[in-house]
Amino acid sequence: TQRKVVNDIYKSRIEQILTIIDKMISSKGLSRIIQNVVLTGGSALVPGIDNLASHILKKSVRIGVPECMISSDLELSKNLQNTIYSTSIGTLKYLQKMSEKTTIDNFESSGGGKINKLLLFFKKVFTS
Repeated sequence: TQRKVVNDIYKSRIEQILTIIDKMISSKGLSRIIQNVVLTGGSALVPGIDNLASHILKKSVRIGVPECMISSDLELSKNLQNTIYSTSIGTLKYLQKMSEKTTIDNFESSGGGKINKLLLFFKKVFTS
């Protein structure tokens, strides 16, 4: 069926990507240092990807889920605890941490930069 063809192509690409990652880890001499792998994002929802990654990378693999209690709305926070939001939640947490270390005045006087502008935007959104 058409679905099987798409699944086979998708699985082949995932195997190819994981093999490239394994070679990169080896070529950088990180095979002994990296013991565990955490998969995040939408592709982490592919059934069996953790087992496939563990087989190819020869590492312990788990699916990561963001820890987020960023809202007083419990239902919203519960919905955001999904691996597809890992990058977004991680970026927001990083920006929040950075904003705690640096005052808004420092960013305004630094002359900008993309990260600074992004941080200012989030600071305004979440403190208004």
